[in-house]
Amino acid sequence: MTEIFGDCTKEDLSRLADAASILSLNPPGCFYQPEDPSDGLYLVLGGNVALYQRIDEEGVNEIKIENCPPGELFGLQSFLNAAPRNYLAQAEQYSVVAHFSDESMRRLIS
Repeated sequence: MTEIFGDCTKEDLSRLADAASILSLNPPGCFYQPEDPSDGLYLVLGGNVALYQRIDEEGVNEIKIENCPPGELFGLQSFLNAAPRNYLAQAEQYSVVAHFSDESMRRLIS
């Protein structure tokens, strides 16, 4: 599992897992779009999710910023800054992710 959860107790991890939603998408499905409000963190369980940055105002052209394979978190920057999403998070193949809501993550942190 990812390093961000390394110092969590088993009880904290269990509560977090209970609060997680499991989402799956086929390409070109998107987990979120640029400017969407942050709604927590995502952990890739299977497949591959790519993060894209739009490079024009019309949102037609994009550049791939990052690949997120199984075990990788995405959405962290927006979560930590409580800011809108910067990137498009798109399934590059059938992808399954755990979504940890903003509320459950903030409870765990505190």
